[in-house]
Amino acid sequence: MKYLLLIRHAKTEQNGFDNDFERKLTDRGEEDCELMSDRLKKLKFKPDLIKISAAKRTRQTAKQLGKHLDWKKDSILKLEKLYLASHKVILYEIANTDSDIDSLAIIGHNPGMTELFNYIGNATIDNLPTCGMGLFKLDIKNWNEITAHKGKLEWYNWPKKV
Repeated sequence: MKYLLLIRHAKTEQNGFDNDFERKLTDRGEEDCELMSDRLKKLKFKPDLIKISAAKRTRQTAKQLGKHLDWKKDSILKLEKLYLASHKVILYEIANTDSDIDSLAIIGHNPGMTELFNYIGNATIDNLPTCGMGLFKLDIKNWNEITAHKGKLEWYNWPKKV
C-alpha cells in the first residue's frame, strides 16, 4: 500500500515580478500553509519523501508546511523538471520513486496538478486551488505500478473549504 499527497503551491503574488519562477508567496499564502498544516496534522499523515518543483513558491510552500508539520529538510527533494510540469512528467517522477518510500508528497503547479489528481483518482475536480491538497491511497507495492484511476481519494481539502 502506498500513499500519495498532491499539493498545489500556496497563494502567490500576481503582479510586480519579472520572472515567474521567482514569484513569492503572499501573506495569505503563508497563512494558508499554517491552516492546511493544522488540517493535515489531524490525518497523522507524514510523507517519507516530498518532491517539489524548484520554483520559489513551491520551495516556500514546502518550507512553511514543513515548519508546522516537522518535515525534515533532507526529506525534501527539489526538482527543476517539476516546474510547470504536465501530469505525465509528474507521473513519471512518481513512478521513479524508490519502492522503500511508502508515503510521498508532491508540491507543484497547475494545470499539471489538477490533471494528475483527475488521472490517478476515483474522483474529478475542475481545479486544485492554491494550497489545495488531495491524499490518495494506492493499492500498489511499487510506485511504477501507478496508472490511471489507481488511487482512492482519502481526503481532499483547500484553505477556503468550510
